Amino acid sequence: MSSRDDLQNHLLVVQLNADLRSAQLDLLSAQCATDRLRLRFSTEDMARHGYRDLLRKAANSANALHDFYSSIEKVIRTVDSGTEENHITEAP
Repeated sequence: MSSRDDLQNHLLVVQLNADLRSAQLDLLSAQCATDRLRLRFSTEDMARHGYRDLLRKAANSANALHDFYSSIEKVIRTVDSGTEENHITEAP
């Protein structure tokens, strides 16, 4: 691998981790907002009186996040067990 490839790979890793920090802060904010709702209203009240479209969109977002981060957790276990090469690839 050339030094140019190494530099490009390093820059991608730096950007990935910066974006991950930003996403983590956004997720923490969403979790706090959800906790405020959870502490103030019962799930029954939310389901009975909450706007259906907002509840469905929030649930769909939460499910998509769960699926994404669960898939990352599976790969982490594989990487940590040493059975996968440690390199970065850009998403299509």
